[in-house]
Order: sequence, then C-alpha cells, then structure tokens
Amino acid sequence: MLIFRSEPQAYAYTPDPRDMASFLTASGVPCWLDTKRIGFGMSGLLDDIAKGLLNSQMMIAFVSDDYTSSNNSMTELNFAALTLHIPIIFAIVGQGDNWKKSEANMLAFRQNYPVIDFRQVAENEAKEKLLELATGYLKIEQSESTSKKGDLNRTESRKRKKQESTDKKDNLSFQELYELAQRKFHHQITQYALTQDTGLPYPRLFIVDVQNEKENTTEKDEEKKNLEDLEISFRDGKYCVHILCECESGWHAVGDPIPLEDDFGMSLLTYYAPYLTRITALMKHNQHFKMNALSDKYGVAYLRYLAESSAVELSECKTEYWKLREKVMNMDTEQQMGGLSR
Repeated sequence: MLIFRSEPQAYAYTPDPRDMASFLTASGVPCWLDTKRIGFGMSGLLDDIAKGLLNSQMMIAFVSDDYTSSNNSMTELNFAALTLHIPIIFAIVGQGDNWKKSEANMLAFRQNYPVIDFRQVAENEAKEKLLELATGYLKIEQSESTSKKGDLNRTESRKRKKQESTDKKDNLSFQELYELAQRKFHHQITQYALTQDTGLPYPRLFIVDVQNEKENTTEKDEEKKNLEDLEISFRDGKYCVHILCECESGWHAVGDPIPLEDDFGMSLLTYYAPYLTRITALMKHNQHFKMNALSDKYGVAYLRYLAESSAVELSECKTEYWKLREKVMNMDTEQQMGGLSR
C-alpha cells in the first residue's frame, strides 16, 4: 500500500503518516511511505515513487488545502486513480476546507472513494476506521485472486500470463509517468524562459553531463579506486553542457557539447543542482540521449550526488535555471544555438 503525506498543518489532531504507516504495518497491512514528497521531475520520483505506485494495491492520501493546491500532489493522485486504477482512501487533515472545492474532492466523489475526516474523530477511532478500510480492500483483492484458481497447470499458466501482463502494464505505466513528469517540467521551464530577458530567442533546455571517460581521466584519477575516493572525486571531473531540442518525438542533444570550466564540479555544480536534479532525472531515462554519466566513474558519482542532494526537495529552480541559461548563451559566442532556429 502507498501512503502520500500531506503538507504539515497544525490542528487538534494531525496524524503523522509515518506513525500511521507503522500502525498499519504492525496490523498486517504493509506500507510504502512517500516521506520526502518529492514531486514530478525530481530525481527520486521516477525511480522510487514509480516503484511505490506500481507495486501498490491501494493508496492513502492525507489531503489538506495545501495538498490540493500542489500540482505535484494532484499529478500523483490522478496518476494513481486514472492510470493505475488503484483504490484510494482520503484522509482529511489540516484546518481549511478549500479541499472541498478541489479536483481531488471531485475525484473522490466520481470514483466513490471513502473519506475519513481526521479532524472530526478521535485518534484511535480514526486509526481503526483506516485499518478497517485498508484490510477490506486487501481482502477483496485476495478474494478475487483466490476465486480464479483452477488446477495446478492452469494456475501456473495464468500466473505466467498475469506476470507478462503485469510487466507490460508496469512498462506502460512507467512511460506514462515519465511523460507526465516531462510535460510538467517542460511547462515549468517554459514559464521560466518567458519571464527571462535574454535579448534573443534562445533554446530553453540544457543538461550538464560529464565529458567522455578518455577526456575525463588523469593519472591522479587512476589511483582513486575505492568508493569513498570516488564519491569525493566527482567534483574533480570535467563537465560539458548540451543544448537540447524539444522535439515531440523525444528531447535530444543538438550541436557539439560545450565544455565547462575545469573547476565547474568544485565551484558551480552545487549552485545549479536544483535545476540539474530535475533535467537529469528525466534525461537519464530518455531513449534519444545517452548520458556519459551512466557509464563513467565520475558520472556515476555525479548522478548519486544529484539524487541525494537536498536540492531534490526544493520546489523552485528559476534563479539557477536563469543563471545556467545565461552561462550557456555567453559561452555560445557565435550564437550557434546548437544549430536550432527559434
């Protein structure tokens, strides 16, 4: 079961999703908890949250006014409901009632999802009601599975077909999840670019990658063998920036990569991390662009750094994006723009 936490709000009783997950797990309902609330387009989503969504039989959403006003939260909610078609329990928390006017409430009404208002019931009563609903859903799932059993050979055949169907569904769902994340990120970057005074219509998408391993290796690097050294040495790597084409058939690099300063990893990488975490999370799954970082020793450490960076929890990256775009424009002295015309 998947649990998405709400934005923190003060009230008579605001449940901590971690406590609820522990309570349900101890009661026989195992849970996967989205503790960081990292949103679409960020590095953890496509890896961790996708697994949580795709492997869950049901979802509990702790809904508040802040939750329903969050594009990230609503995208995740709609994906679970309308793409994966998993049942959802709405746990209402917080002080306001604007959630009643939201898309989430309309979704709950249309899909006939159960709603528990944690503000109107005692803590123990709320927990028991949540457990009752959760176990009820799981019993239905188990009952449907049991009713389809036949003889051994037929059962094994069905299991194989079901697994094939599940794998196909997971691949399709992940692709849909990826496309949702890409659309959301593209909309965000488009808005950033429209409000930036550049003086000329310049491309909007860029990604920083490590240079190929041959160019990225020194004699000193060969001595760094263990993981601890590698985690530190990624800042010593050589980096480049690619201009991306926003083609509908798939984002891809155009023109030659632009080499960045030798000390980019040491002096500037952390500053640009809020933007880089988002674009990298998408592009490392892109079939039209192969990142050197995926197979380079510095690159693996670089990707790990982005995934673990506190920047993944930031909701905005406008300033960092503007600065990187200005940097690319200044380095593109002949204004080749990767050969793109806009």
